[in-house]
Amino acid sequence: LITYNVDGVHSPIKRKKILTYLAKQKADVVLLQETHLNNTEHAKLQREWVGQLGYSLYNSRQRGVAILIQKGVPFQMHKLIQDQGGRYVIMVGELWGKKLLLCNIYASNSFF
Repeated sequence: LITYNVDGVHSPIKRKKILTYLAKQKADVVLLQETHLNNTEHAKLQREWVGQLGYSLYNSRQRGVAILIQKGVPFQMHKLIQDQGGRYVIMVGELWGKKLLLCNIYASNSFF
C-alpha cells in the first residue's frame, strides 16, 4: 500500500514518471491525493495503470483523490462512493473472500 500526494498529474510526463515509480515499488494498492484531474484525464490514468481505478474529482486545479488497484489483485468492487468535493473516495468490496473497505481522504491544512 502506497499513499502519495502527487500535487497534480495532468502532465503526461509527470503521470508516466509517477506510474513508473509505483511499478518499481511493486505497489498493489495506491492512494493518490491532489490528482487535479477531470473525467477525461482520469480515463487516461485508468488506461495507463491498467488495473482498477476509483476516483473523486473537484476540478482540474484543485483536490481530487484516486485509489488504484493493480491488475493482478483479485479485488471485487461492489460499491464506489465518490465525494462531489473531490476530498474522498471509498471502494467497498472483497479481497480473497474477505470484505474490504478502501478509503482515500484528502484534507488540506486549511481544511481544519
